[in-house]
Parts: sequence; structure tokens; C-alpha cells
Amino acid sequence: MENISMRENSKRHVYCESESVTESATKDRKRRHLCHYFFTQCLNYFRRSPLQQKRKALVNKSGQYSIDYRGRKPIFFIKDIYLTLLDLQWRWAILAFFIMYFTVFIFFTLAWFAVCWINGDFIHLGDPSYEPCVKGMTSFVGLLLFSIETQTSIGYGFVHPNTSCAGSLVILFFQITVGLIADTFLLTYIVSKFFRPSKRAKTIRFSENAVICQEDGILCLQVRIGDLRGKSLQSVSAHGVLVLESITDEGSVYPLYQNKLSFTVDCMQGDICLLWPVLLTHQITESSPFWTSGPLDLEKERFEIIIFLEGFIETTGELCQARTSYCQNEIFWGYRFQQILQFHESIKRWCVNFKDFDKIIETPVPEMSAKHITAICTGKDVLENPHFSTSFPGEFSEQNLKVFESMSVMSSPGNQARTYAETQDLGNQPEIHERRFSI
Repeated sequence: MENISMRENSKRHVYCESESVTESATKDRKRRHLCHYFFTQCLNYFRRSPLQQKRKALVNKSGQYSIDYRGRKPIFFIKDIYLTLLDLQWRWAILAFFIMYFTVFIFFTLAWFAVCWINGDFIHLGDPSYEPCVKGMTSFVGLLLFSIETQTSIGYGFVHPNTSCAGSLVILFFQITVGLIADTFLLTYIVSKFFRPSKRAKTIRFSENAVICQEDGILCLQVRIGDLRGKSLQSVSAHGVLVLESITDEGSVYPLYQNKLSFTVDCMQGDICLLWPVLLTHQITESSPFWTSGPLDLEKERFEIIIFLEGFIETTGELCQARTSYCQNEIFWGYRFQQILQFHESIKRWCVNFKDFDKIIETPVPEMSAKHITAICTGKDVLENPHFSTSFPGEFSEQNLKVFESMSVMSSPGNQARTYAETQDLGNQPEIHERRFSI
């Protein structure tokens, strides 16, 4: 019995030891994982780049350009050193100023060292009857501290310059002047970097997606914008650029061809009022690049819509520009933005709900281009479809109504890629070829 109990106790002891070893190994593994995660995040932070992102676009959602410039000569940036420093990130700017001040300190330390060497101060170290150019100086490190004290004007201690040495006064004057210039430049740089107009653009909000819906029977491309600050921008204007590939008749290929997109807000033809969120509307008319484009064309073609919003800051009078972009997969056909303006009777004010700023709701829109819709509504036989019968311009016949009803398939989340031919139920219909997105 005693042997059995001893065996059981030894088994328990071994089990407890193995349990403690397992726990310690698990803790060590967690520590290693935590250290590896922290180290990886630090590397990603310092190595991050606007080009390293999932969304392939010329302009990202924050307004930064995702373009890699190669073959540029650094001399052009050195000539414009102030703006080059302003465009630097804070970590590199602080590092640059550390290097600048350290270089100035070392330079004037060497200058003081040269004066002391020429005057013979190092030969008479420890001689009480000799008057050196820098009293109390015994080493190069002491001269470095003396140089820092001189430039920062924090006052001298035991080490101080000798007025009887002519060279010390000249170096003292130049170092104090250079220090004042460096401090002024640093202060101006910090103020300029903090109060750049681009920082004001962070409070201008664009909707995550764009929508295509009908307004008064006209197809429209809409984007919602809003100003998060109470004091809105002054003299606000907005314009857009459609970027896509274009091929000329001679065969020249322009991969990033720019096309103008005009945007308006309600009936405002000039400046935009941003006291509350508004909808930027681009009417798809005959002058629009989307005139012959349906939902399938928008999904297949590669393009990007870049929207620029410009206005003057009321407090400083500086020009501020906010921008964003939308790719083909960020444009929803047959949707409109949810209403976020509401009048509260309790407080007698209009209220804006920014929580629903990006929400969109489904709306009935024919899945065809604006050109097709206009052709059907005006009774023009521009589709070269034998099933159209035009009795009078601007008047529908019963057959045209039937064709329009069969073609007007309303948009739904799972039915945004159906072609014109798939929505027909007329039989023996000529094949409708896919239209290329054209300008």
C-alpha cells in the first residue's frame, strides 16, 4: 500500500511539474507572438506607402495620389527645400531638424577647437597664468557643451569665452546669428505644417460610394458631400474628372485620358452652400461621357472618377482643396442616398444625422443607358430595333410601350449585370452586341 501511495504521489508530482512547464511554455509563446506582432507593426508603420493598398486607384479615399514618380532628379527638390520639408512626414521632418542642429553644433565646436588650437590653449592646459580663448575648457566634449550653451543662450557656467581673444568674439557672433536663424526657421516650419490648408480638408466628408438614379426623368450620377465643421468653406466649387483609356483613330493609346465632368447642387450653377450635406449631381445628357453607358458597361470598363472640392477657409482666407475618387465597382446603379435632414419640432432646428451619411436605398431605374431611355421616351428609332414602331415623334404606340416595359427591368442588388438582350422577351430579335464605353 505504501508503494502504491508513493507511486501516486510521484505521478501527481510529475503531472504538476508538466502542468507548470506547459503553462510557462504557453506564456513564453504568447510573449514571443506579442513581440513579433509589435515588431511587425512597427516595421509596417515605417515602411508603409500609399501604393501599398488594396484599392487600386489614382487617388485614394483620403485624397492622396497613388502614383509612383520615377526618373526624377533630386536637385529640383533641393532648390525648393522649404516645400520639400513641408511635404515630409513628421517623423522624417523631426529627424531632419535633429540632424540640422547636430550639424550646426558640431561645426561651431570644430570652429572653437580650431581657435583654441591656433591660440595654443591645449599646450598650456593646467597653467594658471595663461589666459585661453575659452576659459575652463579641457576637452573636445567640453567645447561641444560650450557650443550648445552659446547657441541656445542658456547662460555660461564655469566654461566661458575670453574677451581678450579676438577670434572668440567673431565665432560667438556668427554662432548666435546662425542659431537665431535656425530657431526662426524651425518655428515658422512648425506653424506652417500645423496650419496647412490641407488639414482643413480632413473635415470635408465624401460618401463612400456614388449612385446613379433618376431625377425628374433624367439619369444622374450623385455623390454626397458634407462639412463636419460649423463654419463652412466660402466660395465652394466642385468639378470632376473621368479618367479612362482612350484610343484615337490613328491608333494612339492614352491610358489616362481625362474627360470633364460637371457637377451641380440642386439649381445652384455657381458657388455651393455647405451649411448642410448636399448632393453633387452630374446629369447624364448628350454631353456626358456616360450618355451611351448602361450598368453592364460601367462594370466592365476600367475607369475612375476624381472629384475636386475647392473653397476658401473663413478664418485664414487660404484656399483649401478636398478630393476623392470612385472606381467602377463603387458606383451603384439604381440606388439613391438616404435622407439625413430632419426638422425637430422640440428644438425648432434642422438636424443632420451623419451616421446615415453613406447609406443608400434602392430605387427603380431602368437598366439601360440614358441614350436608350431618351430614345424610347421620344419615340426615336435609334436602337435599330424592328420591334419599334414610331407613329409620331414624342408619342408612344402600344407596341413601343410593350417593348419599353420589357426593357425597363428595375435594378436590384442581384440583378445589376443583366444585359439589354437578356431583358427582352420578343423572340427572333437581332443580336445586341456589347457596347464599348466611349466618350
